[in-house]
Amino acid sequence: MTNLQVSYYTFEPQLKLCVLCFSIFPENTEIKKRPVIYWWIGEGLVAHTRDKTAEQVGENIFEELTQKGMIKPVYKNKSPMVTSYVMHPWIRLMLIFVARKAGFFDFDGTGKPTADCPVSRRACLVLPTKRIAGASSLRQEELPRVHLPVPGDRQQNASSSSGRDDVITFFNVNQEYLHVNPGWFSKQKKLVVLQLGRWQNSDTHHIEVDSAEFLNGLREKKQLKYLSLCGISRITDLPDSIAKLTNLKILDLRACHNLEKLPSTIKALKKVTHLDVSECYLLEHMPKGLGSLSNLEVLKGFVIGNSTSKDPCQLKELVELKRLRKLSINVGSDAVVAEEDLNQLQQFETLRVLTIRWGGVVHSTPKESTRLRRAATMTMVSLSMPQNLQKLDLQCFPHNVTPNWLRSRHLAKLERLYLKGGKLSSLHYRAGETWNVKCLRLKFLKYMEMDWSDLQDAFPNLVYVEKIQCDNLKSFPCDKDGVWVNNKGNVRTNTL
Repeated sequence: MTNLQVSYYTFEPQLKLCVLCFSIFPENTEIKKRPVIYWWIGEGLVAHTRDKTAEQVGENIFEELTQKGMIKPVYKNKSPMVTSYVMHPWIRLMLIFVARKAGFFDFDGTGKPTADCPVSRRACLVLPTKRIAGASSLRQEELPRVHLPVPGDRQQNASSSSGRDDVITFFNVNQEYLHVNPGWFSKQKKLVVLQLGRWQNSDTHHIEVDSAEFLNGLREKKQLKYLSLCGISRITDLPDSIAKLTNLKILDLRACHNLEKLPSTIKALKKVTHLDVSECYLLEHMPKGLGSLSNLEVLKGFVIGNSTSKDPCQLKELVELKRLRKLSINVGSDAVVAEEDLNQLQQFETLRVLTIRWGGVVHSTPKESTRLRRAATMTMVSLSMPQNLQKLDLQCFPHNVTPNWLRSRHLAKLERLYLKGGKLSSLHYRAGETWNVKCLRLKFLKYMEMDWSDLQDAFPNLVYVEKIQCDNLKSFPCDKDGVWVNNKGNVRTNTL
């Protein structure tokens, strides 16, 4: 432990503060990279530079912590992409000791972060330790490996933080059923980070709030920079008072499955750089005015409005977003797709990552399927691709013919191509046209037919291929997990 502390104290101040955030996560859990970077951005631990976004600076911090042995990347299914990390238990214990001593967080005697924060200005929601009926000891898996010394050996008092109104970070570590006291919440005017949603790597992690009434208190959170409600059910809408969050940079609403609409006042969030409403399947359209969010870098879950939408935001409005790097689009079963709208995509010069999902293919009614085919036909003919794309993810494409825009000459800089579900039957290959793609993922493509030798001719730079439930791709030399790796060019990366 002493040697680990000596190593920690050699770090630069920024790295010290960033790594202390890992002290609150349970032992041996996979820590997803994105929520941690968002947290750092919210607290101002990382910020954009002249040539890098704040998110890219956060990526570099993860790389540095990996090089110094503080965290270990998790490579899943031999993939070169890294989205999660783990921390050795002894390193975690060292960080708990340092974080407690520095007042970065408050912990109980077993090293568990607490909601009561008599010293720290950061509070956590943590499940209470459960006891076995009739037993006096903790469950074996909950026993701490080391009881940490408490500087000053003070007794934590729940009431000492109950009246506190200067908390800057409120982080849900593992609570699944939330009750947020509206009275307490309204007093927290200095919050900059509110992570109530899930940070866990598994999408099956469920969080439920007993009442969304506390969200009305958002009008008081003028300092808030990061708000996550990711994966929380029973939130049907957001209050108009969200417009008061004038300093908000990141709004994460991913997988809020009961969310039905976004307020029109969201266009007032002029400092927002990240807006994620992906997997919010009840959203029928996006509010008009998103094109005025000039700082937006990441927009996930953009819905092309249906015929009943009064005045939806159209895709062509987003052309005004000169900093947009990542965009995901949902083409619903009743989408109204205009040709001039789809042609605008080629003007997204800063866009690097694009995801398009055509919805309602499997479970749609005959009437919905007709509308979807009409929308899909428009995308087949009129869709254009941004010239600087590095990643393209197409999901549930409802045509079997390869569209003209899905050709290498339109996507010269593409490095990652993901195809998931849908009716696509082949990747049409013309002699002399080769792709620069290094990572190819093919999932649930039961109609796809292609010979391995043809694939190699079309994709000569492949490093990684993943094939999951594509029954007709029998010639692919993938292992039992559906993976093929080019050992000669196998490169691990955190940013692919």
